[in-house]
Amino acid sequence: MRNNKKIQLNEGVVQLVATEVFFLALIGTYWNSIFLFALLTLDFFIRGFTNLPISLLKIGAQFLNAKLLTKHKMVFAPPKLFAARIGCIICFGIVVLYFIKWPLLASVLKIVLLNCAFLEGFFGICMGCYAYQILNTITF
Repeated sequence: MRNNKKIQLNEGVVQLVATEVFFLALIGTYWNSIFLFALLTLDFFIRGFTNLPISLLKIGAQFLNAKLLTKHKMVFAPPKLFAARIGCIICFGIVVLYFIKWPLLASVLKIVLLNCAFLEGFFGICMGCYAYQILNTITF
């Protein structure tokens, strides 16, 4: 388990990743591509559960952040990591529901994912961070 207390993330990069997730999920929904949701599951897993520097979305966001010279505000990482883990669970759920032929429930999860990614990417509102705060208030 890594020490989450001192980890900081660049909020501009986080928002760019969320924007990428939004557009990939939108394309995946439009094309009905389970492959894109499987890739999103893998990328969320890499960002949420490992220290590996191989997340393609994060690499792309860091490149864009450097080129666009967006804000360099550091934020507390554990709520963002929690949100990535929830994103992984949602995308995995979409993939599983696709294979067991429950498209309506998969569509509900797609709407949740699209809304959360849109809010984070375009307005900086992290729904997973709110859930993290609520769970910490309840459990501690």
